[in-house]
Amino acid sequence: MVKLTSWTIGALFSLSFLSSAQAQTVQALVGGEFWKSNETNGHGLILVRGQTSMGTTQLSAEFNTDTLTLRVEKPLDKWTYGLQVRGEALIAGLLTDYYIGAENVPERTFQASYLEVQTDAKRGVGDHYFSVSTALQRWFFQRVDASSTDLSLPPETYVLKERLSWTYWKLADDPSWYEAHRRGRRRIRGLALGVEGGVDFRTQKQAWGVPEDPRNDPERAIFTLRQWAAAGVEWTPGWRLQIRQWAGIGAGEDDLTRARIGGMNPYVVSVPGLPWASFLASRYAAAEISQAMKISNDVEIGFTGNAALVEDGDRVGDFDQFSTLLGTSAFVDWRSGDWQINAAIGASPDVGALSMELALSMYVDVGFSF
Repeated sequence: MVKLTSWTIGALFSLSFLSSAQAQTVQALVGGEFWKSNETNGHGLILVRGQTSMGTTQLSAEFNTDTLTLRVEKPLDKWTYGLQVRGEALIAGLLTDYYIGAENVPERTFQASYLEVQTDAKRGVGDHYFSVSTALQRWFFQRVDASSTDLSLPPETYVLKERLSWTYWKLADDPSWYEAHRRGRRRIRGLALGVEGGVDFRTQKQAWGVPEDPRNDPERAIFTLRQWAAAGVEWTPGWRLQIRQWAGIGAGEDDLTRARIGGMNPYVVSVPGLPWASFLASRYAAAEISQAMKISNDVEIGFTGNAALVEDGDRVGDFDQFSTLLGTSAFVDWRSGDWQINAAIGASPDVGALSMELALSMYVDVGFSF
């Protein structure tokens, strides 16, 4: 869990920046996800985001639990150009957690932080959007337990990151896509899909982890290709069916870059019931189908069914082995003016990849704009 003091310092830093910039909007989200697998555990999250404009230039600051992002963006001709600085402290990538079959293995955990500077450009052509970015990143690592001498840390490398993406966007307007305090629950109508290709060049490479874990022997050049889709239809008044889907493939990766799978928060490939980011995979395919029912002008309730196929689910370095993950959740989504409350309970049965018969989880967040 992130200490409350670090949350407070980051939030005050963000609010100070936004106040000096005379922010037009400030949005905040506070929440947590909790689970019961081999033990009861959880993580909290706090988000403060504000933005303002100076002519056509957009300025924004966002503090997200352990991550601070400062960004400036300006349109020129048919392109929009951006520059941002981002830092993440101690729990980057949730490497402070290490799960095997949803069972926590604390002796394999460590703290990770980074600083990153990114430039990017994006352009829309009809319903199609293209973006390209270049970032320079620097990693920092430290042990959680100084006596854990069997654990080798990754090298504190510089990384040059190149990304190229395409998005098709034909979705009905919904504030969950652009209002940060509503990220926890998307209300989807229409169709969108995207593909992102990336390459990371590291200045150092070496195997890391523990001797019995051969998963983390990355290449100096790491390649990734990831894809997502979202679709929804209101098939009868007040009843909306929606689907989300994710897939990815990578080469030369390690656990610094692999996709995070498991949980119900907006920062993972969702599988309810599982601990937050309990599976990390280079090759995976996942989908969620949900039925939402409107019971008042402000409230939706519903349920989801989730499935994922992930490589090396047992975390033994066998990348020819795939594990199947299943999950389901029931949720309530309340919106009223500037307020948002989202809550869900989830369950994941063991179909061969877990160390218990049933993993349970709960997610809740409260968001507001001011």
